[in-house]
Amino acid sequence: QIGMRETLEADGFILSKRKTCVLIKNAGLSQKRLKKKSRILLEEENSRERRLFAAEMQLYRNGQTLYIDESGFNLHTSTNYGYSPVNEDAILHVNPSKGVNISLCGLLSVNGILKYQIEDGSFTSRKYKEFLQTCFNEGYISSDTLIIFDNASIHKTIEVKEYLESKRVPYKYLPPYCPQF
Repeated sequence: QIGMRETLEADGFILSKRKTCVLIKNAGLSQKRLKKKSRILLEEENSRERRLFAAEMQLYRNGQTLYIDESGFNLHTSTNYGYSPVNEDAILHVNPSKGVNISLCGLLSVNGILKYQIEDGSFTSRKYKEFLQTCFNEGYISSDTLIIFDNASIHKTIEVKEYLESKRVPYKYLPPYCPQF
């Protein structure tokens, strides 16, 4: 509103804050929390890498493509918003401990989740390699399988790369800044 009002005032229009709000509402606009997007996402080099990756993936249409990713959780997190009577604070009583973080690593195909593992704390390179070994030993991963990783550091360790190469398992990393893949 302030930016719009300043622009209008620079053009010789003097509007009150209320009048500005009414005009904005009548124009079918509403105020929203801004969503921030990285400018890096729009850079030509990253766009080119995403296009190349998508073109390369067309070559693997007949083979099996699997995706491996991990995520961390804390079961003791809580909401930041709540309701209470007017002029009273909204209070949520919580334990003083922040709780234990847990991590989930999953092997996914276009048909769903094939295998997953839950760990207390975060996945280390060693735990990650053990997960890959289990997936290979149980027949989920083979030399006919293309594995897609994001760019997490545990995916790029020498230990993980050497294991995959020793089993002749092809793998690719997602291009940077492409969560849509």
